[in-house]
Amino acid sequence: MAGIKVSQSSYNKIQQLSSFRLFDAVRVYPDRVTFDGQDGDEQIILFLRQHPIVFIPTILRSLGLLMLFIFLTWVFGTLFGSLVQVGALGFIIFVGGIGVAITSIVYDFFKWYFTVTIVTSTRLVDLDFQTVMDSRWSTTVLRAIQDVSYSTPGFINTIFDMANLVILTASHKENFELANLPKARDVQDILMDLVENEKRDVPDDESV
Repeated sequence: MAGIKVSQSSYNKIQQLSSFRLFDAVRVYPDRVTFDGQDGDEQIILFLRQHPIVFIPTILRSLGLLMLFIFLTWVFGTLFGSLVQVGALGFIIFVGGIGVAITSIVYDFFKWYFTVTIVTSTRLVDLDFQTVMDSRWSTTVLRAIQDVSYSTPGFINTIFDMANLVILTASHKENFELANLPKARDVQDILMDLVENEKRDVPDDESV
């Protein structure tokens, strides 16, 4: 199984990420985390989610929807003169707007929470949550990874230290794209060292 050697550059990054707290977006050697199909001697090294900043568009969209429904309430209030009609219709529109906004936020939260990437001592597992009834589970062994490229597409990504990783495997059909990862450069370094050690069969007593 692969591990990180003390002499490797990623060893210090593992130590730094161990104290990194960002709504559990990056967890190192997480406790009480398992997944279906995990081998008995397989150790989870990294547990990754997207940067929480991805929620800002959802929040702005929800606020926009609320403003739209408030505007519709005013429009219908202008068209209908009766206070009774305006009050009832306005209440329905406002409650509907709140319902749509909350549904949007809850859906995006679940998508963020359940879309995870797991790096273990032997493989990489990517769970992409779409809906309650639809999710995609992809995996590849570390030995099959050929390259991990890093990109920071834009000013916002640079400010919040998040980037995209593209993981190329021996099979072009099994390439992985991990978007908006916090500390992505550190993750890249750790992953590449794990791949190198797995291919070299570094003994367990020489790694952590």
